[in-house]
Amino acid sequence: MTDDGRTQPSPQPPGEGAALAASSLDCGMRTHPGRDPEKQVNEDAGFHRMTPLGYLAVVCDGMGGHAGGQEASNLAVETIAREFERAGPQDDVKEVLRRSIELANAAVHALGHATPRARPGSTVVAIVASEAGVDVAHVGDSRVYRVHGTSIEPVTRDHSAVQQLVDAGVLTYEQAKVHPEANKITRALGMAENVEVEVARTALPYAPGDTFVLCSDGLSDLVEPRDILGIVTQGAPQQAAGQLVELANARGGHDNITAVVLRLRVSSRRDLAPTAVDEGPRTVVHTAVGTPIMPKVSGVRETVMMTPVPGPSVPPAQASGPQLPLDSSSYPSLAPSRRPPATTHSGAPSRAPLLIGLVLGLLGVATALYVFYRYWQERAGEHRVAPTVTIAPPPGPVPASSAEVRPPDAVPNTAPGPTPPAGSTAAPVTTEDDPPLPTLAPHTTAPRPHPSHHP
Repeated sequence: MTDDGRTQPSPQPPGEGAALAASSLDCGMRTHPGRDPEKQVNEDAGFHRMTPLGYLAVVCDGMGGHAGGQEASNLAVETIAREFERAGPQDDVKEVLRRSIELANAAVHALGHATPRARPGSTVVAIVASEAGVDVAHVGDSRVYRVHGTSIEPVTRDHSAVQQLVDAGVLTYEQAKVHPEANKITRALGMAENVEVEVARTALPYAPGDTFVLCSDGLSDLVEPRDILGIVTQGAPQQAAGQLVELANARGGHDNITAVVLRLRVSSRRDLAPTAVDEGPRTVVHTAVGTPIMPKVSGVRETVMMTPVPGPSVPPAQASGPQLPLDSSSYPSLAPSRRPPATTHSGAPSRAPLLIGLVLGLLGVATALYVFYRYWQERAGEHRVAPTVTIAPPPGPVPASSAEVRPPDAVPNTAPGPTPPAGSTAAPVTTEDDPPLPTLAPHTTAPRPHPSHHP
């Protein structure tokens, strides 16, 4: 429904031979130099427009010095755009893509002869959306992602040193992310007179709501596919492009950043149903083509050209990616795994794990109490007080020479001392034949008279 209350008819899929109308899609672009103070000259370039062969979107990432890289990327973009404007509706889209990129390579290569600076170069990724599908071509490590419903998948594969090592099985993706040569690419415009352009063999079909994201490595280094999916499926293309660039800057922005977001409103095939872009859980289709392998580093990062790494040749992927309909069940998801709770045959959650846990908890408590009890018993036994036996003098008169009776084995005290007063008596003596005392009693002895009490 429009702003004036009128009902807007839903877009219909284009018929055979019909041109893709501008109202059948929506596209937005954002480019930014990044946050690195030494890279404030934006060497990225991009554009999107309608051409006689369909809607064209291009992203180029220049290299070879600030001025040289900026000039190379702008020249590549202008050459590709001019070649598509010259094409006719009867021309083959794939051949025009290949020819325009090869001409861009020749123009950038010639640029290197006119300057004493380091030879400039550029990566390039380009797509053409037509009624037959989306054709893709690229050179270097700039990328294309396709969002279909609530899934995202890479469409291109990086032409880089670490990608070759991953394809050959020498490195894992985790090792490639932090590899010291992660910023070295094996193909680029302007490095040689001729360049090998990788063009998808068949056009990718699309359904209403499908979105294609083109970006330079300044974005793909810092923004994961799951982040791209979440942003693209929640906003208009122009808004999504701006948010992607802002997110890359928020995570460091160590390089120039460019994003082009193209969303289709029609279908290239009548059997493809429209896809929602703002509902359901979002998953990431993680494939061997275009998997993020660049490290997230801070500071100056310059993309450089290098000689291809020797090793087994890897044929290009068919159509640079799987065809629709997407089957995300065949790829491992990057989302954390959540195992559902065990259920009974009736569908109700099972109580067996709860009961087992309760029994184990009770056993643990009982074991702890028993161990504590045994420990307390042992400690109490170590600190028992031995009974004290009191030896008293035998009954009868106390000898005048002694005031108290000592055990037989005791040594008599021969030291002179006071004589107890006459008439005092001592306590009875407990002999060895007497039975043991039933209870412990404090040790008591007859009071010793003070020396001052002598007569």
